[in-house]
Amino acid sequence: MAVILASFTDWAGLAVAMCGLLVALGGFYYAGRQLLHSQRSAQGTFLLDLEELLRQHDDVHRQLDSPTGRKWLPSDQDWPAIEAYMGVFERIQLLVERRILDIETVDRLYSYRVINIVLNDHIRSEKLGEKAEFWPDFFALWKSLQGQKAWEANLKYLERHGEAAVSTARPPIAERRQFGRRAT
Repeated sequence: MAVILASFTDWAGLAVAMCGLLVALGGFYYAGRQLLHSQRSAQGTFLLDLEELLRQHDDVHRQLDSPTGRKWLPSDQDWPAIEAYMGVFERIQLLVERRILDIETVDRLYSYRVINIVLNDHIRSEKLGEKAEFWPDFFALWKSLQGQKAWEANLKYLERHGEAAVSTARPPIAERRQFGRRAT
């Protein structure tokens, strides 16, 4: 009888341990799902905050996104706003490099904005030509977007409508050089 009791006690202890293990595994599963949900929620909030930041540059964006955006001649007063707008995209590139944002998301949401910047003859000449060394992260984003799905779809759309030459939306040879950091 003692052998049966010991055996029952062993089995009962094993059953309690198994139940405890199942409860612990269920807790880990639940915690993991909560963490994933929190991470997705934080990413969504971050993207909405980024969109709000871009809204602060709506004047420049509207000029560049208009039918005459490619030929828009910025005034002296417009250049600080253009530089600030381009600076947002440099920061986006840093977020991509640090894997906070993925290039596919940036492509889907913002590639058309970068295309609008690089297709403007005056910005391309002034900021991406003569002063290219001051915009290494913008060039890096430009290059990273090249070949992405939305980027290519936007260029094809513009080509079909006769609004852009693809060659001007491709980074020039100068971007292949390793630029130094922008002086502050």
